[in-house]
Amino acid sequence: MEARIVAAGFQVHLARAVDQHVLGQGEHPGQERSAPPETLNAYCTAFAIRRPLAAADPTRFEWQLEVAVSHGKIGSALLALGDGAGALAAYRAGLTIAAPLATRAPDKTEPRHQVALCRAGIGRALLARGDRAGALRELRLALSVAERLASDAENIEAKEEATRLRGLVASCCR
Repeated sequence: MEARIVAAGFQVHLARAVDQHVLGQGEHPGQERSAPPETLNAYCTAFAIRRPLAAADPTRFEWQLEVAVSHGKIGSALLALGDGAGALAAYRAGLTIAAPLATRAPDKTEPRHQVALCRAGIGRALLARGDRAGALRELRLALSVAERLASDAENIEAKEEATRLRGLVASCCR
């Protein structure tokens, strides 16, 4: 049993190392400028590590959240590579995991932040497909979550996300 726990801990650290390597290359989740295919491959590798861990122990909150984060990162990379349908599916999969986690632990900011990122990603993917009404709906939901997070504490990242989302909402309304 202890060996299994140590191996699982190693795998979690390995997945985080893959993410950090990608972030060190200049890619940032939720900001899909131009992701090379290697970025998508790295995020898929991290997801392939995380998914079986989360499936093996569905009670581990943080492992479930990391799978949701992986879906969001994959969605961002797919959107940057022009695969709007794939991005939309990835963001929706992430939201399907993150939303219940946010409900289950309303005092934790991470799952709520992931809900905002997934909703914003869905909005960007819908906007790329020309669905302005759907995009606006999702972006407003994301903004609502981000604004609540920004007001909860001195959460600089949430404040920056709320500012970005206000800009996206405004551009959808034009």
